[in-house]
Amino acid sequence: MSIVQEPSISQQRLKCGLELLTQPLAGYHTASVMLRVAGGMSSEPDDQLGLAYIVEQTIDKGTESFDARGLADAFDAIGVTHSVYTGRQSWAFVVSSLPEFVPRAVELLGELVCRPRFPQETVATAVSLSRQQLASLEDSPRGLLRREMALRAYGPVLGRHQLGRPETLAAITAEGTREYWSRRLQQGRIAVSVTGNCDLQQTKAALETAFAGLPQSPAPEAEGSVVSFTAGSSHVDKPLDQTQMGLSFAGVPYADADFAIEKVLLALLSGGMSSRLFAEVREKRGLVYWVGAWHEQPRRGGMVHIGAATTPQRCLQTYETLLGEVSRLGEDLTEDELVRAKMGLLSESVTAGASVQRHASEILVDHFHLGRAVPLEQKLAAVRAVTIDDIRGYLERHPRDSLSIVTVGREPLSGSTPSGGM
Repeated sequence: MSIVQEPSISQQRLKCGLELLTQPLAGYHTASVMLRVAGGMSSEPDDQLGLAYIVEQTIDKGTESFDARGLADAFDAIGVTHSVYTGRQSWAFVVSSLPEFVPRAVELLGELVCRPRFPQETVATAVSLSRQQLASLEDSPRGLLRREMALRAYGPVLGRHQLGRPETLAAITAEGTREYWSRRLQQGRIAVSVTGNCDLQQTKAALETAFAGLPQSPAPEAEGSVVSFTAGSSHVDKPLDQTQMGLSFAGVPYADADFAIEKVLLALLSGGMSSRLFAEVREKRGLVYWVGAWHEQPRRGGMVHIGAATTPQRCLQTYETLLGEVSRLGEDLTEDELVRAKMGLLSESVTAGASVQRHASEILVDHFHLGRAVPLEQKLAAVRAVTIDDIRGYLERHPRDSLSIVTVGREPLSGSTPSGGM
């Protein structure tokens, strides 16, 4: 599979301090501007966990020039969609617009990011809603599983949950939120990508104006950038008919030479109805209600996760089968199976690449991990090049001999060997 030669990606530092990456896509009818602010959940004060998500929920509820309704009306008046997401190590802000409205969209984005008011009543409401979400999490077995898996895989800082804890939510105030956010707005902490069809010179000028006056500071290391992995077993006791199970073990960082191989490995395990975990564990053996595998890459780290839901009586068999399917890839993987997994990844990448917002996101992810953007064709070439021997070599170089095992249900897993797995 090949793709049309994509336009080059340019990178520069603006006078206002933003790191700007641009990719013009003249054949598109829209443009996207995505902003990444370093920080996220890992930057929260220890006694105010949940604060990063409160920022997400309240930052668009009033600025120096607009109340909440006025800001929403200003975006709607030019047909701009906008959103904000909270991650472990950053926030992402996105605006998508018709080409002629990009400068105005950037102006409103600057207002939203640089001049929010965080009204007292809005922050209080957001804290109350987070408390309610936190309480409802107790009725979500899979949500509890993901929370515990993250804590054990990444440690007490990188593994924080976006909703915090009841006692830390109680400490969050509007004044504290304003102070916390103002410390995030510094030169060296903000990168922006612009993709699609727009006048780049006008867009740069709008960015310079909208983000002028950012305080200078040396580019910092991302807060909470060290993964703190805990091997062993953990259980969350719940009176459930099913047992939710999660396994985590070390993967590779985004910048690692084995990253493309790991992507193909995950596609082989969990890339569709023909993947190993679905076909062998669910369909053939009937061990699980759901099963999946995924990976995550905090800066300079990587983790592979496998999750499933089974009956309490089949927990140990499911655990052994899941790990066995990973190891078996090094023994009986076929060329047809490998080609099918790679084709799925390539098709997904090309299809997703049709979105200007996906282009903007990919560029910023590259910049976060590598300090530069990588052309899509280079990433696809790395996937195409993966061989059966590469999969075998990866499994040998990255043994599953240190595992974190999490269960949610009536009884913990017994008879496993979490620090000396298969």
